[in-house]
Amino acid sequence: MVLSCRPYALFVLAAAVGVTMLTSGCQTTSRNESASANAATPAVSAKPKDDASLPAEERFDSIEAARKRFEAAGIQVGQPLPDLTVYDLNGKPARLRELCDGQRWGTVIVTVSLTCPIARRQCPALQQLMMDHDVAANVIYLYTIDAHPKTDESPYNPGHEWITESNEKESILVRQPTNLQERLVLARELNQRLGNKVAMIVDGMDNAAWTALGGAPNLALLVDAQGKVTAKQGWLDGDQLIATLNSR
Repeated sequence: MVLSCRPYALFVLAAAVGVTMLTSGCQTTSRNESASANAATPAVSAKPKDDASLPAEERFDSIEAARKRFEAAGIQVGQPLPDLTVYDLNGKPARLRELCDGQRWGTVIVTVSLTCPIARRQCPALQQLMMDHDVAANVIYLYTIDAHPKTDESPYNPGHEWITESNEKESILVRQPTNLQERLVLARELNQRLGNKVAMIVDGMDNAAWTALGGAPNLALLVDAQGKVTAKQGWLDGDQLIATLNSR
């Protein structure tokens, strides 16, 4: 499902998400089991900072410090992309590495979730930049563990709920999925919100891809045709990414 991002074949990838959870016809996992599984994955504590000059969702202890932590965690530039199992929006398994292999202009992988307001803002901006600059590259949104679920703890503020003002205003108040079907529902909703313009894949409930890439809500990787990471951003920066792509 990975296509070129030129205007005539723009984006086929997107992160999709729904507000209503599927509960029938799927294998369920108790929230206690889910909490235990999530606790086993590395979490970056990025508690809100009381700074009125920043949007509420960006009030980390330090956005720059969080970026450095995300970039230092997981896969690094020069390393091969892990060959992990991911899923399309219908729940069909695929291999992450295979989605990137052989792509002449490289592949951009961006982590997203419905409850991450930064991803909801930055991804459309990236899409527009790639159109404006006629950049030839494949783009994949990787739907991961949700950043700011309602009631459940945030993976970026362990042990605590962290609801952002943006999510409250947009009524994006959903719980953390406890099984793949629930995560697929949210992914489809996000995909729709982003215009269904970019192909989306979904991480498994073990959060293996999220962990391997750096455990960040909206990081970006640039992967070459041989599956090697050539650039990594702890926070997606569209302008910088476009500059990197154009310099190749």
